[in-house]
Amino acid sequence: MITIRPVDYPGWSRFLVDSDRDVQALITGKKSTAEVLKAWDAFWTDQAKKVS
Repeated sequence: MITIRPVDYPGWSRFLVDSDRDVQALITGKKSTAEVLKAWDAFWTDQAKKVS
C-alpha cells in the first residue's frame, strides 16, 4: 500500500497559505462553509492527479 502524506503534494505549501485565508474568511463571514469546502475539494482533487 502506498501512502501519500499531504507534504508530498506539490501544492502543500500553497494550501497552508490559502487555508489560513479561508479560515479567516469563515470567521469574518466573508465565505460560507460550503464555499470553502468546495474550494478545498477542488484543490485536493487537482493535487491527487499530480501525484497519482
